[in-house]
Amino acid sequence: MLTMSDEIAELRKEINGIRPLVDALQTKLNYQAERIDELEAENERLKKLVDPDPGSVEYEQLTKAQKVRKVREALVDRGAQTHNGRAAMKYKDVMWLFDGQPSAGHCYDLMERAGELEGFAYDAAGGGKGEKRIRVETSAVKDETLFHAVNKAVEA
Repeated sequence: MLTMSDEIAELRKEINGIRPLVDALQTKLNYQAERIDELEAENERLKKLVDPDPGSVEYEQLTKAQKVRKVREALVDRGAQTHNGRAAMKYKDVMWLFDGQPSAGHCYDLMERAGELEGFAYDAAGGGKGEKRIRVETSAVKDETLFHAVNKAVEA
């Protein structure tokens, strides 16, 4: 039969055996918490670069990449509202998107850049004989952030 002091000694051995595991777990948790903070900060920084709120920025302050993204988002939004998931915009639609700010040439340039992403195409309507357009087939778009941006705008 164990005495009270023997039982206490056994408990101390068990505690001493567990202490390194607890310390290791605490170290790992601390590292993961720091890593999460770092990743969240990086995510916020990237959001500002990639997905700014175009409504809060004057046209003159938008970068070309931000304008191209806005064109893509508008197309995805239009495509999501159709039965076949397709939509197209001509230069006047792009100009309207930016309240008449860009020139026709700049609109075509934005459309051409927007067409470089999978699911988007920059071409001429009517088998190459019509006016240039940017179009989307939403089922082929791989950039999920475009759908999230559209969904977020709908929720607001």
